[in-house]
Amino acid sequence: MDSKNILTLFDLNYECINVTQEIIENDKEYVIYAEALIDFDRNCPKCGQKGQVKEKICVTENITLSKFNHKSIVLNLTKRRFKCPSCSITRTQRVPFIEKKRSIANNVLWSIYDDCKKVITFSDIAKKYDVSLTTVINVFDKFCDEKALPLRICICIDEFYFKVTRFNKFPAVLSDAKSGRILDIIPSRKKEYLNSYFSKKSKIERETVKFFACDLNETYRSIAKRWLPNAIVIADFFHVTKLIVKLVDDKRIKFMKSLDKTSVEYKFVKKYRKFFLASNKKLLQQNIYFKDDRNNEIHISEMLFSLVKKNSELLEIYLIYRDYNYLMTEKKGSDIKTLEHNLEFIINKCLKSTHEDVVTLGETLLSWSTEVLNAYSDKNIYGISNGIAESNNNRIEKIIKIGNGYRNFERLKKRVLLMERHNKSENQ
Repeated sequence: MDSKNILTLFDLNYECINVTQEIIENDKEYVIYAEALIDFDRNCPKCGQKGQVKEKICVTENITLSKFNHKSIVLNLTKRRFKCPSCSITRTQRVPFIEKKRSIANNVLWSIYDDCKKVITFSDIAKKYDVSLTTVINVFDKFCDEKALPLRICICIDEFYFKVTRFNKFPAVLSDAKSGRILDIIPSRKKEYLNSYFSKKSKIERETVKFFACDLNETYRSIAKRWLPNAIVIADFFHVTKLIVKLVDDKRIKFMKSLDKTSVEYKFVKKYRKFFLASNKKLLQQNIYFKDDRNNEIHISEMLFSLVKKNSELLEIYLIYRDYNYLMTEKKGSDIKTLEHNLEFIINKCLKSTHEDVVTLGETLLSWSTEVLNAYSDKNIYGISNGIAESNNNRIEKIIKIGNGYRNFERLKKRVLLMERHNKSENQ
């Protein structure tokens, strides 16, 4: 392939240059020797003199064009230094396919920027185009100008770990709960930052939000009530269930430690955690049997309940968990009055407990009862939860991990938003 064909292949304007020598190949690169045409770019940019700019001296620059067959294509370009006889300004002749004070062609810059949209590190991009890491970062900072998307009808919020400053380690991510798009990343989950963020949103935009999902964080709830007047606040049912599951697990482990490690009961309690968290309906569907002390076969549901009854603490929270599954989870989508009665029954059972941690669970459910009911009732017409926000956080943490960490929050935010827009547009 000759030099002009290579220039055409990479969409370079070779009409402004004259190739003086055929391409030369060495171990690392292909070198094309050329010179800028004499009659190109001779007008003075300051005074506008036409055709009266005098040639002074020649300079040679090596410009990286692209890669071909795993080798860099370098243009050894001779340009002229001009001096205007009218205003005495001195400058170097310019060509349209490279910016001032750069040694990389524009098509390479845009290729670097396009690769920034992919899940690939800045270092890998630098190796790919045989440029420095600083060059890749500078290209990204210059061309990337991703802005936040406006608020949607259904939004959710969650935080991820990133040390923005010594005092702000948890930025908050706003997501569209229906489409999964990341709308924006706020530097901190603290109330002052969230208040500042939503105060800058127009009243019309804030009023468009009809559903706001969050975990059991009081800051998020207070922000929603203050700035999103038309929004129904939904407590993520995963986090509510997680509170009860944690108590069941804690009591199960405590009970397990009290058993003889060589006993069948100990092995059962340790091995079959999933059955302690399964609904009664699913347990009855299991075709699993165990032998008791008398060598009789009993179903797993009977075996499980016989063990649970041996510990009063475990029995209490286990029954509360089963009630919650039956009265709330399995009744999801019911009218709010039915669920309100069911939730009240569960809360009263917790508050009457003699164990402090169970009472604390009841107080939490009571404090968030309205938001919990909104999550399970027919008010939640889109069935939204905070799962989208959790998923987006995992993706952001993956980007941070792949990049071996980021030091600049604004750069991380722009990179995430850029990759998000690119991936969503490809999937549509």
